[in-house]
Amino acid sequence: MRILVTLTLASIFVGMSNFDESSLHGNEGTGLAEHAEPAGFTVDGVQHGLASKYLRDAGVEGDPDVILFEDFEVDSIAALDARGWVPRHGPGLWKDGTGEKLGWKYYEITAESGTPFAGNRCLKKSITSMASDPPSQPYGAKATWNLPEGRTVLFVRAHVKLSSNLPSDSTPFRILGVTGVPDGQPTYQTFGANTPRSDGTGPFWVDLKLFNMDRYNIRHLRIDCKKTDTHYVLYGSEGKLPANRWLCIEMKVKLNTPGKCDGELRVWLDGKEVFRHPRMWYRNTDAVKIRSVHDQFRIDQRRFTSGGHFWVDNLVVARRYIGPAVDEPLQPLPPTLFPAPAQKAEPRPAAARAETLNGIATRYPGDVGIENDPDVMFVENFEDPNWDRKWQERSGAHRKYGSLETDPEIVLSGENSLKLLFKLEAGPGGAGWMHHWYDGSDVAYLRYYFRLSEGGDWRNQKIMQLHGHKPGVRYGRGAGNRGIDWLCAGDGVGGQEGPPWKKNILYNYHPHQSGGFGDNLEPTTSDVPAAVEGRWICKEFMVKLNDPGKLNGEVRKWVDGRLVIEKTDMEWRLEPDIVINNIMQPTYTLKPPGPGQERILWLDNIVLAKRYIGPMATVDDK
Repeated sequence: MRILVTLTLASIFVGMSNFDESSLHGNEGTGLAEHAEPAGFTVDGVQHGLASKYLRDAGVEGDPDVILFEDFEVDSIAALDARGWVPRHGPGLWKDGTGEKLGWKYYEITAESGTPFAGNRCLKKSITSMASDPPSQPYGAKATWNLPEGRTVLFVRAHVKLSSNLPSDSTPFRILGVTGVPDGQPTYQTFGANTPRSDGTGPFWVDLKLFNMDRYNIRHLRIDCKKTDTHYVLYGSEGKLPANRWLCIEMKVKLNTPGKCDGELRVWLDGKEVFRHPRMWYRNTDAVKIRSVHDQFRIDQRRFTSGGHFWVDNLVVARRYIGPAVDEPLQPLPPTLFPAPAQKAEPRPAAARAETLNGIATRYPGDVGIENDPDVMFVENFEDPNWDRKWQERSGAHRKYGSLETDPEIVLSGENSLKLLFKLEAGPGGAGWMHHWYDGSDVAYLRYYFRLSEGGDWRNQKIMQLHGHKPGVRYGRGAGNRGIDWLCAGDGVGGQEGPPWKKNILYNYHPHQSGGFGDNLEPTTSDVPAAVEGRWICKEFMVKLNDPGKLNGEVRKWVDGRLVIEKTDMEWRLEPDIVINNIMQPTYTLKPPGPGQERILWLDNIVLAKRYIGPMATVDDK
């Protein structure tokens, strides 16, 4: 089955909307300004680009924005090789390229009746069942086409079809991608497990791949960015890619400006955008550019029970959005807006800042009765002997090393505080973790009191975090992944020297982050209180989610009621259904105590609310 747009001339304008594809252009001085026609438009939800002018891509190779059109209308693989496609196959692949010619054994040009997407031939790749255990070497290959010159923006589109038994038991299965290297570096050094993680001066690659989630034939479309070894789910966690019909897959890679996190990564399936990351970081030098595209047929595991096939046709590489092939050339209307880049919000008036308002706690001396305030969503003061019932999940370490402190010389208020014990055998996980889950909100303020025992190494200590997910979803991808479909704002203490511990940051996961392990927001004021051991300290931080498509999210942090961090142009989420729905109390520590030593973290008076809380109205000098 072919994915084509079939419209009569009379119905072209039915269901048609327009969009400004300025964000889909490559701004590299390629003569785009000479084009009078708009860059793209939408018909019945399908986004069309330059391919809309050509019947089933016939003549698309003459378009001034097209760099490559591969229709596979050749008699043999040798003829494809002569067109500039270079097969690559490990293990020599990531060492010196000596294993190249082995790659073609997985490819063939087929003219089977009814098989090609368009024309008379297409590319066919085959997997056979394998019983070797362990496999002798990675299975499959890739065919690389090097660009005439390095680029900073590139669109790659292909029509693909999967047989019903592909990828079978295998996970993952790589299908399409682009690579980037610095000036003068061979492009074969951008593929494979032994390629070093790039620091921004070396190679990167971005691959589209299928992933069966350890279940037979559940084909999820994912993207793998080697810069951070991060995987992004593109095509829903509920459905799967259909088999035995042609699909149109397109990806856009736009490199970032060195020193800025303004790169892009976008993916379309059958002309509908399924993924957009507007703040990618690929490089930190202009020398790194996109140098090649590759058709892939690579599987990391070869223990599959049946063979299968994968077909590719009408692959286009261009400077701007391509879109699906069409049965009839379509005439676009004048463009309007689609999709708008995130707009930076205007600064709020200083009078509206939360720290200038009276906090909730001012009405409840000692926090007594604060749980009844209509803006309060959660309170934990550890006075209930069964306090842990409020926390739906506690790790074994938290149960083992967490207890109630009753010493009146230490307890903050009431009769109890939470005591978390750090010992060598607990390791860097410290006293474990616990979670409180709630229905979710777009705004959350989390205030808590903590106290550090004296004489310990608190140079990097996590204490409290707010997490956000889609409703009904628990847990994000965790440390080492970008905040695409989840978010995190975390607080703690640290610093290279102490006591007192002077490091005051917020540890955040969000789509803009520059690396895989989150971003640290530094204080926005020079007057930051240090964490003094042996006394209770009040900390509060807030997260306000952005409107999707706008940079109007917020994050702030207070120490003892003093604002120390403020940022009002955050883009916490790309989708509207992500909400803040989790308090996590982690105890990860950089350096556990030595043999025979221990240290203690105390917590008390945790409050979650919809607006600023502030320190308790009265508290003794403890």
